[in-house]
Amino acid sequence: MTEFLFFNTQSTKVNRFDSIEQSFLDRLYKTIEDKLGDEKFGVAELAEEIGVSKSQLHRRLHSLSNQSASQIIREHRLKKAMEMLENEVGTVADISYLVGFGSPSYFITCFHEYYGYPPGEVKIRKSLEKKRNPLTYIKRLLISLSALALLSLIYFSLSLTGIISNKTTKSLTPEKSIAVLSFEDRSPEQDQEYLGDGMAEEIMTILSKNKTLKVIARRSSFQFKGKNIDVRDVGDRLGVQHVLEGSISKVNNRLRVSAHLVKTSDGATVWSEVYDKNMDDIFSIQNLIASTILENMHINVVNEDIDQSIKPSTYSIEAYNLYLLGNHQLMLQIQKFDDMALKKAMEYYREAIALDNNYAEPYSGLAFGYYMSTLWSGTEKATNTVIDSAKLNVSKALEINNSLAEAHIVDGLIKWVYDWDWKGAELAFERGMKLKPNFTLARSEYANFLTCMGKFDEAISVCEKTMEIDPVSAFPYLELAFALGFLGQENKALEMLKKGREIEPGNIVISIGLLHNYALWGSYDDFMEEWANLGFQNSTQVPTRLLPYFSYYFAVMGRLEEATKYLDEFNKRTVDQYIPNIKFTIVYIGLKNYDKAIKYIEKAYIEHEPGLIYLKVHHFYDSIRNDPRFVKIINDMNF
Repeated sequence: MTEFLFFNTQSTKVNRFDSIEQSFLDRLYKTIEDKLGDEKFGVAELAEEIGVSKSQLHRRLHSLSNQSASQIIREHRLKKAMEMLENEVGTVADISYLVGFGSPSYFITCFHEYYGYPPGEVKIRKSLEKKRNPLTYIKRLLISLSALALLSLIYFSLSLTGIISNKTTKSLTPEKSIAVLSFEDRSPEQDQEYLGDGMAEEIMTILSKNKTLKVIARRSSFQFKGKNIDVRDVGDRLGVQHVLEGSISKVNNRLRVSAHLVKTSDGATVWSEVYDKNMDDIFSIQNLIASTILENMHINVVNEDIDQSIKPSTYSIEAYNLYLLGNHQLMLQIQKFDDMALKKAMEYYREAIALDNNYAEPYSGLAFGYYMSTLWSGTEKATNTVIDSAKLNVSKALEINNSLAEAHIVDGLIKWVYDWDWKGAELAFERGMKLKPNFTLARSEYANFLTCMGKFDEAISVCEKTMEIDPVSAFPYLELAFALGFLGQENKALEMLKKGREIEPGNIVISIGLLHNYALWGSYDDFMEEWANLGFQNSTQVPTRLLPYFSYYFAVMGRLEEATKYLDEFNKRTVDQYIPNIKFTIVYIGLKNYDKAIKYIEKAYIEHEPGLIYLKVHHFYDSIRNDPRFVKIINDMNF
């Protein structure tokens, strides 16, 4: 789970450059201009093009402009977008793709953030300006001729490279793009929601193996579950040309599946089918739906990918059913911090393994459950038994299926959290995301890892690319706020948190992030308003994992009475609950009892607590960062 913190901006900016540096900047901007419409062109690609490492690029740009490479790329694209919008050479959606944004919704968000108003207002503001100053308008009208020529050249170039399809004439939203909505449960007992979710996610996974197709991730696609929304609105919000809708109905061993592929431009049905089969045929139904979608969208399919996709991981329908039940409970834990759901998920995974001990997925799920119980949930101590169980299960999953993306991601989490093997963790994350590009939970964890390692630009790049396939989920905004805060961009971090709040008003992690910002900036009124929104009447109602944070926040605001109250409640719960030492460290830092804080952090190090992965960058530890005992722990962890 993201641990939010943001530290102060250092505003040092160089305004004058020598000829060498000016030449470097000229070459950098020319490279960005040449790749303007390539949405995959990011920091790594820029560094490679101009012949420097990513770290060298970051240091050089920071010294010259106090901006990161990702900021410079994004701002250049937004300025070009403004020029095109002012000259009315395309729609907002058209221009978003021409300047390298993979999603119109994300483009609108970035544009509004940068200019203070949405791109749709540019035309209105221009009209008002024309009335005030007609001479200025005439000059811009003349300039538009060259802008049109530039637009034509860019469009032609992108068409040749395949970034924009020549077949797309009505809209520049990628024609080869799709959102798979959760399959509606129409079973008599209404108890098959998990099966509908599992079927939709499996189809997504198969489709995402095709590199020419943009597939929206589960977190965004499932935002529309149970809502009666027009597919045209879904298409606008997700930036896709097609939507797959479906329903399932299960009675005993019979399964009825209905699937409809719809165009979002006009709501027309491209393809529709109903399957009446036995439950044993569920794998063939999923693969048949995916294959038919690709065929109807005129997408070339690599035979090897089809063969790999249609091969089921288990032939036990009961084991598969238990695995899906486990996944459903796991999502409840992630979304609602429901510790009971985590325990149920792990039990379902164990039952699935008991039915088929050669089924890789539940081993991976079980390993992830152990990880969550020690770090995310925090209900278990990271004993050798727990750690060994996590490692044993993920090793078994990889032994059975080394191409299982989820297992590589869990392997990365274990190497990061338990082994402090930074390089091994990064390689495992990269392997998992390559195998399953739209696995957004993995992308979130990878972004957190990069931020904790101080690789802020890379973390921001991962978040931005995640937003392209996960545009209406709060999580990319959370992770982006996390990274932006460490770069000293507190205002932008706060904006990202507020945007996340708009998407998921009840997300408690966003509330904690906002409280953190308000407390550190001394925004007492905002803090108390956010605090009231959480609805806790007194300290006894606060979840244990949140008590140390609240104690810290009230302490840094100088409200020691409230801080002590939450600390007292925290201490009471140590009698019958496991409390990591690192949590006490946070409390005593807030109370400025630094010696006691250091003692707890030393205990945490001896017990190899997972929470120590945040030590390198976490704002909580700034006040003890120069203490020799703290420095020794940082060095011993090989940060």
